[in-house]
Amino acid sequence: MNCEIIKDLLPLYVDGICSKETEQAVREHLKTCDACRTVYEDMCRAVIPAAPTAVPNEKGIYLRIRRQLGNFLICAIIAILVAAIAFCGLTEWEDHNWPQGVFSLCIIIPATGLLASMLNLFFCREYPSRPWFCRVSALITFGICVLGDLYAIPHYDYPENWASFIPLCLLVALIFSAISYGISKLYSRFCNS
Repeated sequence: MNCEIIKDLLPLYVDGICSKETEQAVREHLKTCDACRTVYEDMCRAVIPAAPTAVPNEKGIYLRIRRQLGNFLICAIIAILVAAIAFCGLTEWEDHNWPQGVFSLCIIIPATGLLASMLNLFFCREYPSRPWFCRVSALITFGICVLGDLYAIPHYDYPENWASFIPLCLLVALIFSAISYGISKLYSRFCNS
């Protein structure tokens, strides 16, 4: 075959869209002609495979934004709880009598339990299912509330009727556990839907 015809066929040969007979003829010619082989090699170097255009996954983008917002909200809740615990701790710094103890039982200890639960939400997300995730968060809050109350009741100088605070402690622990459960359920739906 003539070199001019081969040069005309080379773009089809490089793109792989010529017939089998034409492909065979061009291949045979390239074995014997250095000038056409140089043109062929230049064409091969010039051809850059087109990168597939990635269509943005709208659902993935939406989910990522929701996760970022969920994480921001959990961080905001953690910051508020830390500030509340610090403020409440400063107000009861010197006095260890029963009014301060009630303040500790009703605010500081449950806020600490809720803080631990929020840290669980933020850092430990590996649970077999959403219900377990929510239950563990509520159990963390309840457990810290009960343990903190068991420590605080003998620590403060309560009046003789200190046993009357136990139902209050349990009620506050249940309320904060329900808050923890609700936030964790909302967070898991918000970040995984």
